Amino acid sequence: MTEKNADKQQTPWLDADEIKTKVSIKDVLEKYNLYPHMTQKGNRISGKSIVMPGVDLYFSADLEKNIWNDFAGKPDGIPGNVIGLVQVLEKCSFREALVILHREFIAKTLETSETSEVGGEERKSSDEEKNASTENEPFGRELKGRTNIPSLLEKGIKEEASKSFGVVYCTSGLMKGRVAFPIRNTTGEVVAYAGRAVKSADEKNNGKYKLPNGFVKGKEIFNIDRLVHEPATRKAVKDFGIIVTVGFTDVMKLVQEGFPNTISIMGHEMSEEQRKLLLSPSINPTRRLTLFFDNDELGNSSKRQIAASLIHEGFVRYANWLGYDGNTVSPAELDKDALTAILKFDSSDRRTAQTSEK
Repeated sequence: MTEKNADKQQTPWLDADEIKTKVSIKDVLEKYNLYPHMTQKGNRISGKSIVMPGVDLYFSADLEKNIWNDFAGKPDGIPGNVIGLVQVLEKCSFREALVILHREFIAKTLETSETSEVGGEERKSSDEEKNASTENEPFGRELKGRTNIPSLLEKGIKEEASKSFGVVYCTSGLMKGRVAFPIRNTTGEVVAYAGRAVKSADEKNNGKYKLPNGFVKGKEIFNIDRLVHEPATRKAVKDFGIIVTVGFTDVMKLVQEGFPNTISIMGHEMSEEQRKLLLSPSINPTRRLTLFFDNDELGNSSKRQIAASLIHEGFVRYANWLGYDGNTVSPAELDKDALTAILKFDSSDRRTAQTSEK
């Protein structure tokens, strides 16, 4: 069986629609050695249940439409496409299934087609070498949409903050039906938009976030441009260092409430490029970092790992969530008073990775 924990490695944005188009149900069944045990008549195949192994003639698939069903009881919320098929076979999440499908079918195909034998050595294609060595290209246009966004207003993020960051709710185009967060590089150019699903059905079927093809998230930091170019933000960094969060809305909420020195690494893992930026003397002369991650198991585990990787080069502290119950998970959910209490800096702060946990 394929590893279900592939998602732990940093992966690019995965396009669910592309995967559903490029990977067939037959491909998946052959990968898991199920196809030889099934019966095919025209474009339809049938066989033993994959939900209840051993039950005959309960699995059915239409190869032309690339859909399937299992009449022994397909789990609720599992789509009848190749992604749902891998979810059932691997007993994994939608995102993990996307990672598996991309790695096993799309990435391997690209590797095969883009490499060649030269002098007995396998070499990468020029396109692959270019992608490995260059920065993300500018996005090239500005997305338009509404700035009075209910999902942000519910978290106390005002419309003025959305306008300031250029965040919009898109009603058409690539990010239709999603909240689009512009990601800028250190020079202030928009290199991508991250589209956050608003409806649970969209998130389940197409993933929580959507980013442009080819964009490498680990090369960027959300809100890094302000740390470089805005005098007031640069002063806050000089006085207090940088506050590191995992989400876009975390940054928006903290900046709105008076913490302009806040950035997001856009996930629970920190790349080498992000680490270098956050410890760069020109961006963070004090090398002070406050890790303000989600108040859950993943957030707490992630901040410990990242702190361990930074502590020999920077001065790292944890934002202290003590006193907050488990219902409050994201920094974006907190009001100004709570944020101020949690992020209070004083002379007693130790410039090390704190060990106090909730």
